[in-house]
This record gives sequence, structure tokens and C-alpha cells, in this order.
Amino acid sequence: MRSIASGLLSLVVLVCLDSGSWAADCASNPEAIGTSRVLTVDPGMQRRIGTVQFEATLPLRDHEVVLSFDDGPSPESTNKILDELAAQCVKATFFILGGMASQSPAILRHVRNEGHSIGTHTQTHPHLARLTFDEARNEIDQGIDSVRSALKDRDTLAPFFRAPYLETTSRIDSYLESRGLMLWGIDVDSDDWMFLTPEAIIARVTARLEKKGRGVVLMHDIQGRTAVALPGLLKELKARGYRIVHVVPPTETFIARVARQSIARIRYVHYRAIVAVTELSRVARAKGIELTRAGYSLFSRPSGKSAASAAPELPEAAKPPAASESTAARDSTTASGSLALDHPTVLASTSIPTPEPTAGAPANRTVTPEESSVPAPEKPSIATPKNAPAPKNPAATCEPNAIGTSRTLAIDWTQFKQIGSVQFPNDLPLKDHELVLTFDDGPMPPYTDKVLDVLAAHCVKATFFVVGSQATDSPDLLRRAKTEGHTIGTMTENHYELAGLTADEAQKEIADGIASSKEALGSASALAPFFRDPYLKTTSAAEAYLMSQRIIFWSSDFDADDWENISPDEVVTRALASIEDKRRGILELHDIQERTVLALPKLLAELKRRGYRIVHVTAKEM
Repeated sequence: MRSIASGLLSLVVLVCLDSGSWAADCASNPEAIGTSRVLTVDPGMQRRIGTVQFEATLPLRDHEVVLSFDDGPSPESTNKILDELAAQCVKATFFILGGMASQSPAILRHVRNEGHSIGTHTQTHPHLARLTFDEARNEIDQGIDSVRSALKDRDTLAPFFRAPYLETTSRIDSYLESRGLMLWGIDVDSDDWMFLTPEAIIARVTARLEKKGRGVVLMHDIQGRTAVALPGLLKELKARGYRIVHVVPPTETFIARVARQSIARIRYVHYRAIVAVTELSRVARAKGIELTRAGYSLFSRPSGKSAASAAPELPEAAKPPAASESTAARDSTTASGSLALDHPTVLASTSIPTPEPTAGAPANRTVTPEESSVPAPEKPSIATPKNAPAPKNPAATCEPNAIGTSRTLAIDWTQFKQIGSVQFPNDLPLKDHELVLTFDDGPMPPYTDKVLDVLAAHCVKATFFVVGSQATDSPDLLRRAKTEGHTIGTMTENHYELAGLTADEAQKEIADGIASSKEALGSASALAPFFRDPYLKTTSAAEAYLMSQRIIFWSSDFDADDWENISPDEVVTRALASIEDKRRGILELHDIQERTVLALPKLLAELKRRGYRIVHVTAKEM
């Protein structure tokens, strides 16, 4: 689910980039301390900073200082502070309260227009550690929404957050991380919130900086004494040889903007390429033409292996007991038990050399450009008609040692609005050693077919979270999953990252995904009111929309990391390691990965050996 996104981001996100000094641009004030450099930090690389709370701080050099201001904006003092920073050519970071932003949006936009970084500081400045998790999360989310609304520009807000009173909990820290927010602490406290004189504030900051030599300084732009102290503080810092550093998130260069807005689109194109080449292979084989490939992966160099040698054979446990005629049609894209064309094929030219034919096959030849133009094939049919009932006795086709499905758990929106401990406080009511299997990002041939074959052989029912555009491309696969008794939920239309969209765009992504899945299924009632975010992130707007539609928001409890470039055995190892920590919960897998198909039989066998039981979750009829 995240492999391509993470791979692309690693190419375009630059961390800790320096710019030239801005002090040279402060010609009107030759005595200004200026801003010595800009430090670009990626929250994905450095999630927590500030030695008062955490082990590490920003990668600052000796005598480098970052100025930060909390609790504003304030009509009484923020403008004065902005004026002094401008006169000294200094850039700072402001941690804004949502409530204050709503009251003084013009001042907040002044902060932005002056080039300062803007982070958030909750909505009302509570002690987060004293709130319930839901209350704390709402405070964080409302603060972000209020600041964005006041700015009228979602791209201006940096993914920086500082907790009031510097108080958090491990659960809050995890939630901030899930939202891609960098948690700021401090290195030096100015104590300007106390009843101190401006001179005392300057003395405390300089004394504490002298001990540490560098760091993030905390001040408050709602305090009049801070506005009075700031000119003297900047003058003293310059006299002592300190330099000001401005901290910003990765800038929106052209490449970065393309990456942020188009990662999901690129991934979708990758899906379509796999499907298209697989179909080309099927039709070519039907005409006696063998396509060759070079073990190609999107983020790795060609391995030099042929298709037959590069693709491992599917384990016997993964194969259904008896192959129906329609299953054989689906499997026409495989050779010698291997999964055919699991990555986009790289064709060196329009001439495709073929190996020696087998008995009865056409003679070895080279395909001309005219012959290689193959019309788009019809979609393969599934074994069961569109609205056929589930098999009456599925246990009759189970493997002798199948793990099976121990029970069915029916839930509805009135009981569970959000489930999965990766994001939410609520878990499904599972007993010890009970697991729910889920599969994301499909349907995609031939992998979803193979996953369904394995599940059928082991008499396991699962929940599939489908991408709307994928459902449109492979409706027969989706109907097969439903016909075989699995639960179908949704996962947006195009696998976009909802946190990177506007509220309207996110709502449309969710709604379009639901509409496409219903159309592919041929029945609105066949779709469960279950939703999972493609990147396990969330926004308050998306949550509100799902709430209004009475849709249960799923996360997960365990991740097998099968979206990473790891071996099938490593998928099994990681899944079991994460499961054993909690021993009950929701496991997230992906039915678009060959490694998942190959890992699944071994994973199910090992889960049975360890005494785990599979629970099938369905939507309760209302």
C-alpha cells in the first residue's frame, strides 16, 4: 500500500538543506542579526525534537538558535513582534492556537506573508495528558482545521506541532506520527510567561543558551513583555556570536509538488500497466506467442532472469483442490505453476523473439509489428454467475488441515464507528488468539484470484477493502470475492492520500470509490459500510463525512509489510512477530502482491499451529 509512495518520496524529499544568509538582504539595518540559513526538515525523518522532552534536537551547529513563539496570534503583541523580526531580518516558527487564529485571521496571514513557519498548538490550549484520547485528538484536529481555515491556504501550514505545557502521552505521540506531524519540544525556555521584567527574560535566555551552545528557544507572542524584550535579546545574541536558523518543511519545488499530488496517480498507472501486460501475455499465449521479460521491478534493476525462472512456483497449499473450467481460464496467464508477468514487461523492440515451440505449437518465429497489435481481450468470466448464492458446503473442498473460520462477528455503526489500534482507541471484541484477515488495494488479476484460491482451500473468510477504479477494471474478480462469502469494503476511488486533499476532494474520493464498487458488484446491498484509508492516515473532515454516512472507519492492528520489497518468508515472519505482541486483532495484507500469494498458505498453516482462530467480520443487517 505504501511502497511506491515511500520510494518516490525518498527521491524527492531533501532533508536539512541550507540556503544562503538572509542577513545580506537587510540593507536597511546593517546591525541586524539576520537569518544565517534555512534548515529544511522532513517530519518523516525526524519526528520529535527538543531536549527538554526528547533525546535529540534539530541538527544545529554550535551557536545556532531557532526562535519559536507559542499561543498567538494576539492583537496586542503579535504585530509588534512581527515588526521587530522584520526589522532584524529574522525568520521564526509560530505555533498557533486554533481559537486565536479564528479570532485574528488577518494577523495570522500577516505571519505567513512575512515568511515565517506556521505550526499548530491545539484549539484551546488544554493539558492534553489530562484528556481522554478522543478529546486530545479532537483538540489537535480542530486546531489544525481552524488554522487552515484562517489562513485560507492549506499548503502554508507546516506539519509542525507543539503540545501546550509540553505535555503528551505515548498514544498522542503515535497519533501525531500517524498524521505525519513533527512533534516539537524545546531546548531553552525563556520563562516569558512568568511575571518577569524584559531584562530578566534576556538574562535567562542567554544564560541557558550559554550552557547548551545551541537550540530551540520558546517564547510567547501573546506576552507584552516578550515584545519589549525581543529587540534587546536579538542584539545580545548577535553580540555573543549566535546565528538564527529558520526551520521549514520540505519546500514545494516542482518535483516535490508533483510527488505530493501525483504519487497515488503514479501507483494507479503502475497497477494498470501490470493488468495491461498480463492481458497482453494471455492473448499472446493464446496465439502461440511467448513474451519475454527481464525480471523487472519498478524500483530495482532487471535481474536478468526469464519469466519462468524469475517467478517462483505457487505452493501446493495455495492451489484449490479442483480447478474449474473458469479457473483454468483465469490461470491462462501462468506457466508451469508460476505467476505470469508480475511486473511490467520491458520490450526492447516491436520484434518479439520466442523460444522453441513445444509439440503442436506454431513454429518459432519473430512477430512483426502488425501481428503484435493485439486487440483488447474480453474480461475472463468467473466461476459463479453474478448473483449466484454462496456454495452450500464450502467445507467439502477444504484442505484436510485447513484453519477454517471459527466464527462470524456481525457489527454495525451504532456499536463501532472506528476500529483498529493503529489509529483509533477502539478494537473489535475479539477473544485471545482471534484474528481478522483483511486485504487492501485490489482487485487485481492474477493476484486476487490466487488469494481467493488460497482462502477457499483453507475455508477462510476475509474482508477486502477495494479501490474503486480497480473494481471497475475487474468487476468479475470482485463479484467472485463476494460470491465466495467474503466481506467487501472500500478504500477510495484512486488510492489518493486523503490527508493531502481538500475536504471536498477527500469526500469525492470516498463517495466515488463506494459508487464504483457498488456498480462493479451489481448490488448496493452487497457492499459493507466499511472503509479504510489507503495510507492509514486520517483527517477530521474525512472522519466527519464517514460518520454522516454511517460508515465504519477501519484501521488495523498488525501489518505484515507485504507492500515492501521483501521475500514471502519475511512477510510470514513479520506478520507473526507483530501478531504475537497482542495475540488478537486485525491483520492488514494486500491482494495485489505476488509475495502475499506465496506467503499466505504458510502463514495460515503457522497460525493454526500456534492456536489462532480466524473470525469473519460482517455488517449487521439493520
